[in-house]
Amino acid sequence: MWSTPASNQVWLSEPERAALQGLPGTADPWQAILDQEVAAARGAILAGGGRVGPEGTLPDQLVPDVLAIVAWRYLLGYPALPGLQTAGRQAAATAARANLTAVARGEQKVELPPAGQAVPLSTPLGQVQVVRPGRHHPGRSNRLGRLD
Repeated sequence: MWSTPASNQVWLSEPERAALQGLPGTADPWQAILDQEVAAARGAILAGGGRVGPEGTLPDQLVPDVLAIVAWRYLLGYPALPGLQTAGRQAAATAARANLTAVARGEQKVELPPAGQAVPLSTPLGQVQVVRPGRHHPGRSNRLGRLD
């Protein structure tokens, strides 16, 4: 399934949420970072040769990765709260980045969007024309890189 990740899905304990409530600029502290990371994950899917669903959505298999990165990025912005910047959260964000890198390289596939909901591509995927050295192709480059 594909869904829209929400900022209230970032997991924090009640004491952690209470510690963040009084900080300036925390009306919805996660949304800007969440939007950036959702866009980055969608870009990774496209880079890996996958298709994306409606704007702002991700396959459910990537939502935990995106939320781990969002939490870590946000908490790094508050060095006065080192108790929230745990090694576990850092490890989760590092593993999530590695997972998204594998998606971008095409090493890990993600589920396709539901039928009829895939965003149309502006260019076809996987269509690269390679000109091999030593072969003459009229209208293409020759060995010296000049057009014939």
